[in-house]
Amino acid sequence: FERKNILKIKRIMVESNGAACLRAPLKGFAAVMKFNLKAVTPLEEATGGFQIDVTEYNKWYDVNTFVRPFQTQPAPDYTGVPDGKEPYKVAISNQGYFSYDGYNLSADYVGQEWAPRVLMELDTPGVYNTSLVLI
Repeated sequence: FERKNILKIKRIMVESNGAACLRAPLKGFAAVMKFNLKAVTPLEEATGGFQIDVTEYNKWYDVNTFVRPFQTQPAPDYTGVPDGKEPYKVAISNQGYFSYDGYNLSADYVGQEWAPRVLMELDTPGVYNTSLVLI
């Protein structure tokens, strides 16, 4: 993404991905996700972050959150990036968590691997490809 632009997160869903009937815990959240914004530079400097909490799996949640990485100071050092571009990437931090209700879990699922998948609908003026071409 381009650091100079606003990134709007319209909605989000956490899929239980392989555990279709997985339920969130009775108290708390299915997911507490912390996202880091990292400059696409050799040092991958921080350029902001945000958190989104999701109460249930496999359900879309309207978020309508505006991310403004250009407001984070100090700005990352983009020396060497061509044409005044300021690319950054969004990464899920390891400080968040996913949780589920394990009560009455089917024996078929016990001991099986499970990997949730995070889906987001975004609105932004464009995304850089690996060659730093805005598409």
